[in-house]
Formats: sequence, structure tokens, C-alpha cells
Amino acid sequence: MKISYLQEKNSKNSLPASASATDRYFGFAKDGNLKVWDVNGKSSSITALGNSPSSNRTVRLLDSGNLVLIDDLSRNVLWQSFDNPSDTFLPGMKMDGKLKLTSWTSIEDPSSGNYTFEQDPESENRYLIWNRSRQYWKSGESGDFVRYNEIPTPVYSLLRNISTYNYSTFSMVPNHNNTRLLMNSSGQIQYFSWDDRHGEWTLIWSAPKDDKCSLYNFCGNFGSCNSKNTMICKCLPGFKPSSPENWNMGDFSGGCTRKSTTCTERDTTFLKLGMMKAGKPYSLFEVAKSEEDCKKECLSNCQCQGYAFVEADLSGGRSIRINSSRCWLWTEFLSNLQEEYSQGGRDLYVRTVTSDIRSTSRNCEPCGANIIPYPLSTGSNCGDPNYANFLCNSSTGQVSFQTTTGSYRVTNINPDTHRFLIQSAENCRAGRNFKVSAPFNVTNLCYPSTNTGITDNLLQGRGEIEIEWNPPLEPTCNSSSDCKDWPNSSCNESKYGTKRCHCNGNSSWSYLSLNCSQGSELINPTQNRKPGPKRTSLSLQAVVISVIVIVAVLLLCVISYITYKRRMAARRQESRESLQGNPVPQLYDCERRVKDLIDSHQLEEDDKAGIDVPYFELESILAATNNFSDANKLGKGGFGPVYKVMILFSILVFIFI
Repeated sequence: MKISYLQEKNSKNSLPASASATDRYFGFAKDGNLKVWDVNGKSSSITALGNSPSSNRTVRLLDSGNLVLIDDLSRNVLWQSFDNPSDTFLPGMKMDGKLKLTSWTSIEDPSSGNYTFEQDPESENRYLIWNRSRQYWKSGESGDFVRYNEIPTPVYSLLRNISTYNYSTFSMVPNHNNTRLLMNSSGQIQYFSWDDRHGEWTLIWSAPKDDKCSLYNFCGNFGSCNSKNTMICKCLPGFKPSSPENWNMGDFSGGCTRKSTTCTERDTTFLKLGMMKAGKPYSLFEVAKSEEDCKKECLSNCQCQGYAFVEADLSGGRSIRINSSRCWLWTEFLSNLQEEYSQGGRDLYVRTVTSDIRSTSRNCEPCGANIIPYPLSTGSNCGDPNYANFLCNSSTGQVSFQTTTGSYRVTNINPDTHRFLIQSAENCRAGRNFKVSAPFNVTNLCYPSTNTGITDNLLQGRGEIEIEWNPPLEPTCNSSSDCKDWPNSSCNESKYGTKRCHCNGNSSWSYLSLNCSQGSELINPTQNRKPGPKRTSLSLQAVVISVIVIVAVLLLCVISYITYKRRMAARRQESRESLQGNPVPQLYDCERRVKDLIDSHQLEEDDKAGIDVPYFELESILAATNNFSDANKLGKGGFGPVYKVMILFSILVFIFI
């Protein structure tokens, strides 16, 4: 697109004759406004400046890139492009509540796109990216508790149009020259610096990052996000998806809701989440001097959803220096929850109903944000002892799976599919030899990553291994009290010598509901036997069945062929014995007599069988021998004259035999 300066005249005929359809021209209108014209004379105002004559104004493009409109008399700047940017922010601009960057529709199309970058209305130190009307990304801030999505100091100083401290000169200097910010069409705010050596712009920083956890509240309220896991989002223990259908389809924006609610202290407990990041707390309870004080304050307020207590750290041992202890409270909901195992995470306590997360013989107590469903076990007092391969690190909230070859971090547990994922330091090729013993089965050695925008785990050299656990037998027990969590069951001796909560009456153990049930529910296929060998996979069963069918068909063909040959041999033997015991009647000693017998219909079916040659119709024989022509006669044998026949007849005889 070509843009040239032009001052409006009486008609569009003042436009250059060489103008093309894509050319644009700007200049002053008669009313003093700046306008842009196309070749057809259509115009649009850039700004309205009143009715003063345009001859008193000047438009200049400054070295900073700012296009300014100056009043020649007062020398005041009446309008400038720095206050009306498109997708680019340059040094000299200031991001305040009035300024906004709007992305292009695409790299080629400069029309307004879906993403905008602006200052957070709630805080001048934070910034937002909107995807149309939905909040897409939010910058974090450094504080006593929260520390997420931080903006680097050079970017912050560029946005605020302030100088930064130069440690080499010990002075405040502007160090953001030759830099720019771009709100690109894919939804990222990008910070570039000009490289004089290579003569190009170099990308220094961008947000949001490739992982989905950097997006604003990607897993919704009370949903925990971990970009290192294949299943990136999960509801906290004691919570469930607000919209299960959307959740299963990968839309986590609806977040999670409580399984049950209560406000009584007797039924309330706090779930400890270690190494967590969260959105900004709603209030600071400065009176609290200890974690117990902080807990009591949250417990006394039914609106309090969680708390975090941070002790004073004057030594600078933490990443953030804290001069005094702080008690942070969340009184609405918990958002932007992220599992952070490296740095920056803190202990967070979430208000839950005791019955939803307590440790019972049915389920173990949650380990951080991880649910431990029955029959999996992390201790001697919960779960099934046969599934006690799991270890909970209460300080970090991480779960590990123990095998004879090592310990592996569990990234996801799905009680509905009876499967879990572990993260292996080995790549998929090296993990081919990974083995587990019953009651566990490896179902997928190279579980692919489903996180859009993240490099596949296989390409990163770390594979996630999917493991399935076999359905459990009835729970073990020592007394009837151990069966209180398993309705309609009693503690009885099993045939293997172990006491189990066997179902009473006509009910049967159901591995779907993990209860004693009546009706048509599926019964545990492992009932009345110990957890043993791995189940044969469907693919192996199909191969075995196919081989059996093929062998059976081949065997049937061989038997049929042998039977046929034996019958033919027996028939020939009977013919030979008949000829040896009963000389051939003179009735058949010449072809003329045979012909006469056939013509007179005196040759019976039994007589035909006595001839040790195939039987043909007379018309076929006459045609083949040319009516017993002497020209076709070859000689005379034991049964009379021998004739040569036509080639077609020979082929028929050969096929018949």
C-alpha cells in the first residue's frame, strides 16, 4: 500500500493520474482534519481538530517513529500516532489506561484482529491480553506470596516509559532504545531488540509461553495446572468438574466445583498443597502471628476458600525477602493454580469437607493435588496391600510409583479407566524393556503429549508410560469393623487363607462400583483367585484364533484329498478284480456291437460300470472318431479297434480323468 501526503482540493481529480487501486493519500481537509483518501476520492478522518484552517498546522514524522500534528502558532502537539497505535509499541510511548495495542488479523492482513494488549484496570503494574471479550493472559506480580507471569524489568520500564538502573554505571539510564513491543496475530506480546551486528530484530521475551498453564486461569477455578503432565488439568481433591462433558473434551475453562459444602468446623478440614502457585489473594490478615492463627481466621469465615501463611525471612533464603510473617486469605475462589516443583511455589491450604478427602480403608488421603483411589495404596492403613506400590511426598505433594528398577513420578491417576501415567527419564526406545508385575500391566510405552503448542514428549526424550491396574478382589480385613466402608459385606475367611469382606446374601462383588451389588452389574473377573498373571491382550488372542482356524482348514483339505485318492484307488482295484474273474463278454469285443447295444438301449447302467473307461454319450464319440472312420483307426487292442480322436475330445477325457 502506498501512502503519500496530499492537501485536499476541490475534487478527487487532484489525485495523481498514475494512482492505483491500492494507493492511499493523506492530508488536510478544509475543516482542518487529517484525512486518508483512496483513488475514488473516499476519505476517512484520522482526527477531528475543529474548524481552524489547515494552513496553520504541520504534520511531521519524528525520528522516534511518532507522526505528530503541530499547531504552527502555539507549537503545541494537537495529535500524535503514539497515542493511537495499532499493534506496535515503541520507546517513548506510555502504556496507561487509555492506550491499547490491537493485533493484525494475520501476518499479511493489517485489519484489526482478535487480540488486544492493555493495562489492567485494577492495577497499573499489571497488564492483560484479551481474546475478543475473554481474558486470555494476565501478567503477574512479585509479592510475598504470588510470583507468576512476571514481566522482565526492561519490558516493564519500556511500558512505563521510565529509565532503569544500570549497575555498571550506578545510575538511572534509558536502556530501551532500539526496542519495540508487538501484539502479534497469534496472541503473544513480543519484545524485540535491534541487532546491529546482524541487521535484524531479535526476539528477547514473549508471553504467554507455549505451555497452557501460562494462560489466564486455563484450568478454571479450583483446577490445578501442570504443563509437564500429559493430562494438563485436574480438579483438586474434594472437587469435581463443573461441566464433565466439556472437561472430557479438553475445555477446562469451567473449572471445578465442590463435591459437598459445609461451614461447621467439625466437618471442615484443609487440604495441603505443596509447591503451588496461585492467583493474588483477596486479603491480608496482618494480626496472625502463626499458621494456626491464620487457619483459625479462615475457619471462622465461611467465605474463606483457602489460606497461606508465610513466615518472616530476613536472611533472604527465599526468592523473596519477607520482613514479617503474612497470612494470605482467599475469600472468593482459587484461580490460576499451578503445580510448581522447581521454584516459586509455596504451601497452600484449601478448605474442603472432611468426608471428601479423609483417609479410609476405601481411599487413601490425597497427596497434594493427587487423588489416591482404591485399590491403590500409599500406606498400610488404606487401599489394598497388593497395590501398595505408591509413595507420597507430603512436603511436595508428589506421588511416585515404586518398581524393582526404580521410582517414577506419577503425573496422572484416572480412577474411571483404572490407569495412571508415570514419567520416565528414558525415552520411548529405551523404555521398551520397562516391566511391571501383577496386578499392574503396561498398556502404552509412549504415551503422546496432548498439550497444544508443547513439543511432544517423545521428541524431548522423555516418555510417559501408561499403566493399568487389574480389578481388585474383595477388600482384606481382620475384623468386621474393617468392612464398615463396604456395605452389605462381612469379614470371612477366603479359600486362600486371607480374610476378606465377602458379600452377604445374593449380592456379588462388583469391580465397577467397588461394592457388593445385586442385579446385572459386572462381577469382578478375578473373583475367587489371586491376582496373578497378566491378562492376554486382545491382539494376542486374535493372532492365536487366526492360526488355529488356518491350521484347521489346511488339515481338512489334506484329509479330504487323501480320502478322495483312496476312493479312486479302491474303485480301480474293484474294476481290475472284476475283469480278472469274469472275462470280457464277447458282447463288447468290437465297436460295432457297442454301438448297436447303445442304439438299441440294451446296455444297462450296471453294464456301463463294467467298462473300465469313462462313459461318454454316443454323439460325443461319433464326433471325436468321425463316425468310426477307418482314417482315424490306429490299430486293434485287447478290447477292439483303437481310434485317434479330435484334440477337443482328448482335452475332455484328460479333464475327466
